[in-house]
Amino acid sequence: MWRNFKRKYNFQNWDIRNWGYVTWAQVEGFCKRYDLKGTSKTFEFNDGQIYEKR
Repeated sequence: MWRNFKRKYNFQNWDIRNWGYVTWAQVEGFCKRYDLKGTSKTFEFNDGQIYEKR
């Protein structure tokens, strides 16, 4: 499946070594910014368990 995705979207040089990352805080900020209510509620419900807010 991944091989077909790479071919279709021309990601021939991509593999797990150069994917990068995002933090949970960035994910939560994105959800709030774009009003993703279901995911935002999950962050609220699990406050302090997914990541420590500083």
